[in-house]
Amino acid sequence: MSNLWGYFVCRKLGRPFLPVPQPRGHEKQRLVENYYKNGKHVKKPAKGFPPDELYKAKENLPVENFNWLYISLWLGLRPKEIDSLHDKTMWRLEKTHSGQQVISIFQTKIITVPPEDRWKPIPIQFDEQKVALKIIKSGKFKRPNLRTVQKYI
Repeated sequence: MSNLWGYFVCRKLGRPFLPVPQPRGHEKQRLVENYYKNGKHVKKPAKGFPPDELYKAKENLPVENFNWLYISLWLGLRPKEIDSLHDKTMWRLEKTHSGQQVISIFQTKIITVPPEDRWKPIPIQFDEQKVALKIIKSGKFKRPNLRTVQKYI
């Protein structure tokens, strides 16, 4: 980051720029140890979201918001992945040799892998997943507002 800032400032001032070298050896070790000693990188696991809470809130939530949460719960997708399901090029439905349906969803967050390896296959095994697949095909789902979710769930 300091190299980017230094390059920017030196261009504006019309002076030569000498980049700051990456830390190596002992300096790099000290930075890494300090990072782990600080403990701020440790994240707490997300609170679980049991299905019974979702079903309790079904009466209070709009249908499209409930459907979005239903897809999230039963297919285990990221919010951006669920939103991308409106685009039919971002998901595909296949059948295995045994006849089991598999929905493959393109993962936009993973960027270090070639595009052909960024498809996340999810086998449709449970009745709830079959319902989620019907919701996806219908397109009747919309990301809920955070306040709405906090109010009813």
